[in-house]
Parts: sequence; structure tokens; C-alpha cells
Amino acid sequence: ALMGTDVGGVYRSADGGRSWTPSNRGLRSRGAADIAFDPLAPERVLLVAANSLERDFHGLALSEDGGRTWRPVLDFSNKGYRDARAQIA
Repeated sequence: ALMGTDVGGVYRSADGGRSWTPSNRGLRSRGAADIAFDPLAPERVLLVAANSLERDFHGLALSEDGGRTWRPVLDFSNKGYRDARAQIA
């Protein structure tokens, strides 16, 4: 399980949510507005990097190890958590 925060980074749970550890290696953003798992390959995870301030290094990040590490795949300036879909489109 993965959980994104506004400015506290991303957290990962390997025990069904009983405990959480930071999982931010490779992320340039301090927050995540949305997280999507590949239904055919659950170790592949796409993250919408964002927080309350607009920054050029937000955008999309990809993990290929279940959210342990990340790499940016598309930088764009976005902010907020209300509806990331409109910002991505």
C-alpha cells in the first residue's frame, strides 16, 4: 500500500497498513496527489507528484519496484490535490 501526503512525502506499507515507512527515494516533489498501480504488473506504480505550491519539477514519477524507489518520467508544473486529472490533461 502507498499513501501520498501534501508536503510529507510518500509512505509505503508492507503489512496491510499496520506500519508505514517513508518511500521518497528518487522523488523531487514533497507530495503526491494520486497513485495508480499497473493492474497487470503491480510492481509498476505511477505517481502524480504535487503539493500545495506550483513547481516545475512536479509531474509524473514511475516506480518499478512497488514504490520503493521512483524516477521522474514527465515534469510539469502542477499544484494541489483537488483534481489532478485536469492538471495532467
